[in-house]
Amino acid sequence: MEPGRAALTAAVQRFKRIHENQASLREGNTLDSACVSRAGFGVAPKQSFFLNVACSQEPEVKEKVRDRKDAAASTRDACATLTFRCNFSVTFTLQELAAMSGGELSGDPALKITGAASLAEATPGEISFFSNRKYVGLLRKTRASAIFVPPDFAEPISAAQIRVSNPAKAFEKVVLRLAPKPITFAPGIHPSAVVDPDAQIGARVSIQPYAVIEAGARIGDDTMIGAGAYIGHEVGIGTACLIYPRVTIREWTRIGSRVIVHSGAVIGADGFGFEVIDGRQKKIQQLGIVQIDDDVEIGANTTIDRARFGRTWIQQGVKIDNLVQIAHNVVIGKNSVIVAQTGISGSTRVGERVTMAGQVGIVGHVEIADGTVIAAQSGVSKSIPGGVWFGYPAGPIDEVKQQIAWIRSLGKLFARVKEIEKKLGL
Repeated sequence: MEPGRAALTAAVQRFKRIHENQASLREGNTLDSACVSRAGFGVAPKQSFFLNVACSQEPEVKEKVRDRKDAAASTRDACATLTFRCNFSVTFTLQELAAMSGGELSGDPALKITGAASLAEATPGEISFFSNRKYVGLLRKTRASAIFVPPDFAEPISAAQIRVSNPAKAFEKVVLRLAPKPITFAPGIHPSAVVDPDAQIGARVSIQPYAVIEAGARIGDDTMIGAGAYIGHEVGIGTACLIYPRVTIREWTRIGSRVIVHSGAVIGADGFGFEVIDGRQKKIQQLGIVQIDDDVEIGANTTIDRARFGRTWIQQGVKIDNLVQIAHNVVIGKNSVIVAQTGISGSTRVGERVTMAGQVGIVGHVEIADGTVIAAQSGVSKSIPGGVWFGYPAGPIDEVKQQIAWIRSLGKLFARVKEIEKKLGL
């Protein structure tokens, strides 16, 4: 057999094995067996990226290999041309969607809708939404069969329209109806996981492959510990938490209920504390903890350092984006939002309902009042009493905007001064 043909055959056989294993998982989805396919362990059967689709078991291979002298190139081509027959398993008529959203329909009530997408990506048979005039160009070009629009919509378009008070919300409701069921994790402990006998594991907890649970850790009911996660000594995790793969939660950390921690996050690493003794940097021991209250969500690759003494405290309902650094002894007040690449220095106290946009930097030992909004890329060098702040050093946004306008007009001002000086002979 030619090398290219052999590579194609091997690739097809591998995909067949994956789908056979998926079928076996459907029959008994438990964590009792160590014999697990690569299709997924302890989760509901894998679904297509399409919204609620049913895929055929047999892949259809389209061979495009012309030169079979290079087996590796043939394998790449085989993988690139594997396709699957996919059909939506859920459809709605426009009449049903109008009734679901409480909207007024202009168009064929019997038209079937099989998917939902943005204006730019929608294809015939799909529904989209329009709620912002700046996207009118996309609206005129869209191939969507139907669109949720505001009640006062008057743009002449060929697609059917459903007039609703909130097009984005109506669209979201449809997407939720079409979307795949959430992935679930069967309770149990995978044989490859390392769980210390002194750890306390609650009811219906799912511990995925290669997770490590150290001595004294306590995991609450209905919590999922993802593959490769590390739960340190004496860590406490509440009920119904999602700890995604490769999260590290260091010793003594306290986590409440319904907390979500995304992959790569590190909670409880040592705070950054050193002092110069005899001309050399000497580490200051970090003996505190991290406390994370109920209903907090922490993004991927975010780091929250343990306190030097006492606690670094993330209060209830806080939402933290990816790639955020929170230093030792910081307190984040309830229901605050912190966007990606923000850095908060040690011992800063952030009030409740504070919003920090992307790439904000805050010095240590300051206080941010309740309800403060800090705009993107701002640098905070002192305590803030509230309001909207922007720039570096951050100031009240209206003042900073005025200063920026003045700076940008300096060129014209200098030119006018020179002209006056010239007229005066100076």
